[in-house]
Amino acid sequence: HALFPGAATRLQVRTRSEQFDPWELQMSGCQEAIDAHEHPTESAVGKRVVNTAGYQRVARQWKALAKTEWVGQVDCMLTAMCSDAGIPKRLMPVVNDALDWGYRASTAWINTDLGGIAASVPLQDVGATLEAAVRGASPRLALWSTHDTTLMPIMQALGAWDNRWPRYAMVMGLELYEKDGRHYVRITQDGAPIASRLCNGALMCPLDTVMTIIDSWVQKAKQCKNGRRTISALETFATGAEVDLQGPGMAWFGGAGAIVIVLVMGAYLPRKRETEELELEECVLGSPE
Repeated sequence: HALFPGAATRLQVRTRSEQFDPWELQMSGCQEAIDAHEHPTESAVGKRVVNTAGYQRVARQWKALAKTEWVGQVDCMLTAMCSDAGIPKRLMPVVNDALDWGYRASTAWINTDLGGIAASVPLQDVGATLEAAVRGASPRLALWSTHDTTLMPIMQALGAWDNRWPRYAMVMGLELYEKDGRHYVRITQDGAPIASRLCNGALMCPLDTVMTIIDSWVQKAKQCKNGRRTISALETFATGAEVDLQGPGMAWFGGAGAIVIVLVMGAYLPRKRETEELELEECVLGSPE
């Protein structure tokens, strides 16, 4: 009633114990994935980026100008860009390249199987909600709030990440549709539909396919947890179990059974321009609306 004065029904809010938050990516049981999420530049693939000539060149330039190491400074720089704090003028010659290489090192692990494994538990949470909606046992609108560093592995695991850091207050949606007794999921980003690589680029992905993709990541997480699977530094993002990925090819679908929306309260890293100029006005601190 506080949100909707005079409403005929109450808004139900469900919370979990702070000891169990699957959206923190610490619940997969795979220590490799947990370590990569907590210390991305120390992961095997993160180290490969850090050891490149380009990263090392920028790191030396940064240290000479800032008198400190570059590792761990990405959040600090983004915060300065997105506030009135400003960036010291002496750092401007290296800011573009430093953020670029910092981004590469921080997200390299997401494009391996570790990304999907880390996202397996929150994906189970979302999948259970979608399946409950099919049975009519779920609210028509479910909301989660999470971090940018959580949202990227989730989107990648579903084949829907564009390799860009999510902007502040970005909204990811999973919409459930029904047609002729079969259910489909559409992924959206800020309201715009996203074609999933794991559904052969279809905008409408069969729910069965989505659940198979989620289960494949759950099984890989169990294998890692039980010591039967070691993630190679060179192992690229996998598609999961082999399933029928043919899209429905229909122009119209029935009403949505449920809409699962994830809000991210993070920072926005602008796409690197050909001019190498960082347009700070794109870094907007807006409301989720």
